[in-house]
Amino acid sequence: MEIGGDLAISTIGVHAFRTSHDAASSCGFRFECGDESIGFMTDTGIVTPQAHDSLDRCRILAIESNHDERMLWNGEYPYYLKQRIASDSGHLSNDACTVEISKLLWDGLEEIVAMHISKNNNTFPLATGTIQAMLDDLDHPARLCCGRESRAVSV
Repeated sequence: MEIGGDLAISTIGVHAFRTSHDAASSCGFRFECGDESIGFMTDTGIVTPQAHDSLDRCRILAIESNHDERMLWNGEYPYYLKQRIASDSGHLSNDACTVEISKLLWDGLEEIVAMHISKNNNTFPLATGTIQAMLDDLDHPARLCCGRESRAVSV
């Protein structure tokens, strides 16, 4: 399957789309089955128009909320690594993730999973707190949870 292409696995359609990351062939996915859809995107410094379109009108959205900008810039990482992470080909911050989610909100969005949360430059409460504050401000009922390396996420 090529990035930008589609694949069918039984009744599930899979669409891969490019993300803006400094790794070779970095991509996100949209999974569809009938009217149901799930969007998954990590490893991206910005949300491209193609990525945004691929995540639009998903019922479940798993999206990177990698770092808190203050923690990143005040943390122990060397300056070059901080620049890389914060760049357009790095990772989405909590704030950038929240802005993108606010653009993807629709009545059918039921679940948001904050993904790829940095152990060094973020916390689960910071990532979810930023997103939840936006959901509360916009009175959107989507459920919010964190994807964790050592624990399955149930939706």
